[in-house]
Amino acid sequence: MTNTIDQPVLAMEIVTEGSQATICLAGEVDVAVAADLAALGALTASSEAVEAIVLDMSSVSFIDCAGIGALIAIRLAARERFVDVRLRGITPAVDKVLGLTGLKPVFATTADTTERC
Repeated sequence: MTNTIDQPVLAMEIVTEGSQATICLAGEVDVAVAADLAALGALTASSEAVEAIVLDMSSVSFIDCAGIGALIAIRLAARERFVDVRLRGITPAVDKVLGLTGLKPVFATTADTTERC
């Protein structure tokens, strides 16, 4: 007998173009992956070559409070290095949680819909 536990998965990829790093996210941003996402964002922000980080949320199906915490951690780490952080492709699931937490005005968004991960 084999027991399988389905664990939420978040795919993360960094695409760099010039001084902008886009962190492409696909899946669920929850407590299982929040620390990894925050660490990836902080590492990206610490790069001398990065002046802006775009978090592409267009393939995010779920986000919880730990995921929101990871976004805040990325924003704070970037702010220390004067790196701009923007969200792109906010899905209804992400929009709802940002609205409920009152964090919509905290995160700048980009209306760029031409590029997706």
